[in-house]
Amino acid sequence: MAKELVPSTYQKEVLEFVRKNTGNFFIDAVAGSGKTSTLEMVANALDAMVRAGNPLRILFVAFNKSIAKELGSRLEKRGITSVECSTIHSFCLKALNGAYREYNRSKGRFVAGLKNVESDKYYGLCEAALEAEKPFLDDFRGTVQGLKKLVRFLRLTMTSPKNEEDVRDLVYHYDIEGIDPNDSHEWDAVYAALQVVLEKGKRQFLDDGIVDFDDMVVFTALLKEVKVQGYDYVMVDEAQDLNKAQLAVIMKAVKKNGRMGFAGDVFQAIYAFSGADAKSVENIITKTDATVLPLSVCYRCPRQVVKLIEHIRPGIKSADGAPEGTVKLVVRDEFMEMAPEGETIVLCRTTAPLVAECLNFLRNGIRASVRGRDIGKNLTAMLKKINKSFAGELSSSNFYEFVGKWQANQNAMFMNHKNADEKIALLQDKVDTILAFFDGYLVDRAGQPFSFDSFEQYVNSKFSDDVRGVVFSTIHKAKGLEYDNVYILRGDKMPHPMVKNEWEREQEDHLIYVACTRAKRNLYFVDYEVASLTLPEETAVAVAA
Repeated sequence: MAKELVPSTYQKEVLEFVRKNTGNFFIDAVAGSGKTSTLEMVANALDAMVRAGNPLRILFVAFNKSIAKELGSRLEKRGITSVECSTIHSFCLKALNGAYREYNRSKGRFVAGLKNVESDKYYGLCEAALEAEKPFLDDFRGTVQGLKKLVRFLRLTMTSPKNEEDVRDLVYHYDIEGIDPNDSHEWDAVYAALQVVLEKGKRQFLDDGIVDFDDMVVFTALLKEVKVQGYDYVMVDEAQDLNKAQLAVIMKAVKKNGRMGFAGDVFQAIYAFSGADAKSVENIITKTDATVLPLSVCYRCPRQVVKLIEHIRPGIKSADGAPEGTVKLVVRDEFMEMAPEGETIVLCRTTAPLVAECLNFLRNGIRASVRGRDIGKNLTAMLKKINKSFAGELSSSNFYEFVGKWQANQNAMFMNHKNADEKIALLQDKVDTILAFFDGYLVDRAGQPFSFDSFEQYVNSKFSDDVRGVVFSTIHKAKGLEYDNVYILRGDKMPHPMVKNEWEREQEDHLIYVACTRAKRNLYFVDYEVASLTLPEETAVAVAA
């Protein structure tokens, strides 16, 4: 028997709106506010309407399988069968299957359904589109990978491929490696190939039934051939992370007079760099004319943490009976000797400090790893590019010199382009991370000859997605997690010194908020405060230069 749900004051207001009002709504949920249980209550209320005789079609959409599965399991335990729970990709896949069958039926062909979901579909299309340019490209494979990423971001942001300057800006904004817009021949080849890839990607879906995961969303949103059955209610979790294509799918899925409900936290929107709409919540509220319904009580964090971040997240409140907790500035020696009870995570705005400290922990016999295997892969890809640019002659004696020269060349190419400072800052963190690994490599492999392959293996070995012991993580990688103890490194880099634009400043404030609200008991700042935060007086003293 599922535990009885007892709504809070804020949750009662949400349920009242769902039951008695019309129109769309946005549940503005602070971190740790019981958002999932609120969605469960909404589902229960809608199911009651169905049981009362209203033939409603209800869809709950989540971003990943685990969230959709968890909500579906909760509803099943309550005997709720009228609500469909799905990831947005599963929902879109059903729509594409129907569109593929119908399109081919109109051409006199009868097919059972989509043939394949191929994660590398666009790599093959990009490779074919650039094949004729292969002899003229310095790094053909790298350019193919870059084109593939460009295709992805263009589609998820619904950027028109006809506007060349907007397409060029995507390369800089998303720091797409493998494409150099300063090389006129390379850029012309990439831009021409882009048009070919987009059209062939569409044709592969309609004629051959081949799609990738982004196709599911983009084609459902944009193609007139793709129809979806209308729902009376569509609910969306983690709505602050919607990209423009995903929002278009949601708006297409609801009936003309149906209702949309969104749940999320605008202050946890930190993925604008990866295709999410930086103004997702604002756009949702504007486009759907949604009423904002707050969930303002944080049940995860202790009082000291809530007090610390309430000026960043206006309206956030501590739960009745919440522990006082600890917010403290500590020196590095205390950090290295830490032995707190419970699970511990170390967070940083950038990657390089995490790597340096993780290596120190490992040398001191403390089990630790850096969260995010994909970070290691991206670093080794850049290492290969640097090595190739110097004819494969990278060695321990010239490592600092060659990396510095390569970085200087890259920075020079950025200078006359939009968002140059952003690109330079991103590159600086990657270079700093590589140098931190090199310093660690020299210590850990002292007396052994340097080889590029062994260094590459050394880098990759320190990253993991199955982390144990002390976890080192960028703030982006820690979203959705919670730990008893949270340590924050290099608070002087929050916000990042290179940030200039308003949207970038907002993203930085969101990162600070996400970092602090991972803490269930204790929050520590190592050596540096965060400028925008006011720590308790007894600890608010800078202790490092």
